[in-house]
Amino acid sequence: MGPTTAINGKVGRATVKAYTSAYHRDRGATVCDSSLLRPVESLNSASVSWIREKVLSQKVVTEALRYVRQLLDARTYVREGELARLREDADRLGGEIDRLVQALATSNDSPQAIVHAIGSRKRRLTALEARLRGSGGHQPPSPPPGERRAPLTERPQRHARREC
Repeated sequence: MGPTTAINGKVGRATVKAYTSAYHRDRGATVCDSSLLRPVESLNSASVSWIREKVLSQKVVTEALRYVRQLLDARTYVREGELARLREDADRLGGEIDRLVQALATSNDSPQAIVHAIGSRKRRLTALEARLRGSGGHQPPSPPPGERRAPLTERPQRHARREC
């Protein structure tokens, strides 16, 4: 079955919205021989029930949140050696900015190059400071005792779709 579409169909004498194959409706039985109609109401309620039961279960939601926590931890994790280097870079950039501001204040030359250099270093310093603030200098928290976190390479499974 290819794409699905909703049309007006009949159940007894009542006209109801129903799902059917868009290929069958638009291209005919030679392209798709599925003339099946299913009422939207019953299919939607069955789908919502299945999602509530299978996808929104405590276990699945907990695993999804655990995975998101791992991703966030990995983004903010900074190794101790890297943390020291980031702090040194931030201090060096701060010093360069101070010297450039001093040069700007005492120079009689055109300030364009100095202003550009100050802006460039300020952007790099802001990015470094944000990374330092985000890491807090800590390693990601360990899972509670007895609980194993799945590695980041384990991703939620996706179900394959069948096409006409």
